[in-house]
Amino acid sequence: MNKFGDERKRTLADELSGKQAGDTGFICENIHPVMLGVTYWDCFAPWQVPERRICDNFILVVKEGRVTVAVNGEERILAAGEWCTVPEFVPHSFGLAPGCCKCSHFICHCLFSGGGRINPF
Repeated sequence: MNKFGDERKRTLADELSGKQAGDTGFICENIHPVMLGVTYWDCFAPWQVPERRICDNFILVVKEGRVTVAVNGEERILAAGEWCTVPEFVPHSFGLAPGCCKCSHFICHCLFSGGGRINPF
């Protein structure tokens, strides 16, 4: 636990709705990621990750709340059940959407076999 959230290990079956489980299946079947790690985050205001570039790909899946995500200069607000990919070394930032005081989401760090430069949204 830190001042911005609570990271815990939980099973996907305990956390995902049927739609979210279907979306997760789509990611695994169509993007073919090699998962390096999956974390679950409970975040609350003023949670915000400043712009950065990292050396692996990741998939952000929103479970509850709304998250503002900017990838390579394009910004979107993702609601519960929505997700995006962020390719390696692409500038990105994310945090709570305006008016949202808390959210929970999964971050899946991964390697893609052939699909690493797909549209991040």
